[in-house]
Amino acid sequence: SSHGPLLGCSAMERGKGVQDKVCVAVRVRPLNQKEEREGATSVVQTDGPQQLTLLREKESIKYVFDHVFPPDTSQAQVFQDVGRPLLDQAFEGYNCTVFAYGQTGSGKTHTMMNHSTAGDQQGIVPRFSAELFSRIAQAQAGSQHRKFLVCCSFLEIYNEILFDLLIPSRTKGSVGLEIREQKGLGIYVKDLTEIVVDSPEKLLGLIHQGFESRATAATKMNQASSRSHCLLILKMFQKDETDASKNTHSTINLVDLAGSERAKDTGAAGDLLKEGANINKSLAALGNVINALSSQAIGQKKNLCALPQLQADKGATGVVGREQFLHNAVECFTCFSQCGG
Repeated sequence: SSHGPLLGCSAMERGKGVQDKVCVAVRVRPLNQKEEREGATSVVQTDGPQQLTLLREKESIKYVFDHVFPPDTSQAQVFQDVGRPLLDQAFEGYNCTVFAYGQTGSGKTHTMMNHSTAGDQQGIVPRFSAELFSRIAQAQAGSQHRKFLVCCSFLEIYNEILFDLLIPSRTKGSVGLEIREQKGLGIYVKDLTEIVVDSPEKLLGLIHQGFESRATAATKMNQASSRSHCLLILKMFQKDETDASKNTHSTINLVDLAGSERAKDTGAAGDLLKEGANINKSLAALGNVINALSSQAIGQKKNLCALPQLQADKGATGVVGREQFLHNAVECFTCFSQCGG
């Protein structure tokens, strides 16, 4: 089977009375060389910018999303439709989150990161970084009273334990960082490193540093399989020295999730098997959270203590955070295989 990315974004517009919602996008990746050698064929048909069809022997099923990206979609187009709207919202003072979700080998890290490649193949994060600082420079050039401060943190969740990727100290049996909650501050990670960044080059340097410590391993389905979820956190403070009402604080969460997997497909054993079980466990919990949020959106009450704290957090401006979900479904998405042998 093969998979590609599902992407998502929030669509609430400040002051326009539009209901806040989660936007979901699917990206279908092309067949890889292994799949082509094995004679696999695509079982997903993209029918337009918002619809795809899962081709089955007896009955085909159509699905509608906010965005559907066919295999030939460029990285630039994905950023245009998914990343740029969140950047717009962050400058308005909203908290924003975008994450990639899907089966192992579906192209999540390629879509989100791909930070080591220059040019057209760069993912959402390096493009987001470059445009963030470009907009800051433009804003400051237009007014000497505009001030900005951007801070960066980078963490991973490995086997349900949090580690700081900017301080490479993980060893077998490490305790990891603690999640705390404090009145007035909300949910936070105790002792997580926070570094001031003033250029896209410095931010990408920290990402490179963090990825050197991220847990990866080779499996039958992916030669560089992510064995942890990683979260890049950017905090942006805006200050206008002549108009305090324009002062804002927004938090931007850019998440590359580890891929769901089946041990019989990946050939995982020992530590890899344990890692895969923990990855699937956390993704199942995430699915419960999304279902609860969906139920709330249509007026159903869900008493879920695991509702994400980011969702409840508010920035300094009191604006509720936006969630942007990016799900990778290579030539298949979520639980549906998109190619057949």
